[in-house]
Amino acid sequence: MKISTARPSSVIAKGIMGLIYPPRCQLCGKGLDLSSNSILCPCCMGNIKLNDPPFCKRYGAQQYYFDTAYFVSTYDGSIRECIHRFKYSARLAFERLFGELMAGFAERNIDMRRYNWIVPVPLHKVKHRERTFNQSAILSAYLSRKFAIPTLKGNLERVRFGRPQIKLHKKKRFDDIRGAFKVKNPSQLKGASVLLVDDVFTTGATASECSRVLKKAGANSVDVFTLAISQ
Repeated sequence: MKISTARPSSVIAKGIMGLIYPPRCQLCGKGLDLSSNSILCPCCMGNIKLNDPPFCKRYGAQQYYFDTAYFVSTYDGSIRECIHRFKYSARLAFERLFGELMAGFAERNIDMRRYNWIVPVPLHKVKHRERTFNQSAILSAYLSRKFAIPTLKGNLERVRFGRPQIKLHKKKRFDDIRGAFKVKNPSQLKGASVLLVDDVFTTGATASECSRVLKKAGANSVDVFTLAISQ
């Protein structure tokens, strides 16, 4: 049997494009190896500080409505800049990097088999129209494909716009977010175990309010999973 030594056209095309447009780190601009699938150089990638177990249930002293919160990284250095560019400059090239970080963390630290639904934290329709995409929905879709867990789309919705959370003190954030979300179809959540996904956990006000609404609608448990935690 004759074995072909021809290189696949996609590999050849990638090599040609790499010579014309050498890949560069999405943060610092340093040139990347043509064989690398990463969008960050080793230095920028090394600046992402991954969290390790143990993980605290109902994170911190604040009374939250979720059961457990998981955070892949601390919100500083490379990950902070990546998230900022992803959210505010529509740099969707970061989607795979974020998805791989979250999936790898989940494989090491979370029993994903126990979840019936993955639920992204929704944006208000005005904010969604401005940004054109929901970063939490993108992360949820990646995890859904990776672990074969369905994403519950459009059931949890944000019905009140509210003020930017970053401009409010912690207590004010919890007061302001109250009543901002609702569930349209509670029957889908009855007795369900839910993984609530967002990009950054700051005070936990948004995650807690979403969890309260999901449990009120019938969810048995709600865990929170974010790419980063701001400390």
